[in-house]
Amino acid sequence: MKRSREFAQGLLDKARGDQFALVRLVDLPEAPLWILGFHAQQATEKAMKAVLASRSIEYPPTHNLVSLVTLLRKNGITLPPGSEQLPQLTPFGVAF
Repeated sequence: MKRSREFAQGLLDKARGDQFALVRLVDLPEAPLWILGFHAQQATEKAMKAVLASRSIEYPPTHNLVSLVTLLRKNGITLPPGSEQLPQLTPFGVAF
């Protein structure tokens, strides 16, 4: 499964859409935690898949951030500081 730069850009655009929603909702006291978690997980998942796709690295159809982090590291891609906490978002993408 070869991924093009155009496909990667599409994923990144969608990740930015989830980030947009998260930023708008995060300061609203009535925003449910599951909505915030879902958009955070989705933005993260799509951004990671965009990085993989931009390098033509195959990835499975998954919402599991642990497996995506592992795949990124296996391919020599350095993750940003604080990324060790990303797996905590996985349940928001899988359960909801």
